[in-house]
Amino acid sequence: MSVLGAHLNPAIVAVFSEALKVMEDGTACPASQLAVGGMSIAALANTLAVRILSGQPVAPAPRIHLVDLDRLAEVGTLTLGESL
Repeated sequence: MSVLGAHLNPAIVAVFSEALKVMEDGTACPASQLAVGGMSIAALANTLAVRILSGQPVAPAPRIHLVDLDRLAEVGTLTLGESL
């Protein structure tokens, strides 16, 4: 969290830090929306595996777009690739 946290809103860092503390003892994650991210990564991994096994082209590395939703809410518009 220390590396990523430097780029996030301090309020987000505080909430995630608390969630991680709660889960240290094996308690289920209180942030259920993380399951959506996990399922998305699983779907991407499965799609890549199928494409590789069937001989279809696969990019060497997917392009990743990071969006600061807090900043987006403040500014109101965003074009992918744009620097805020």
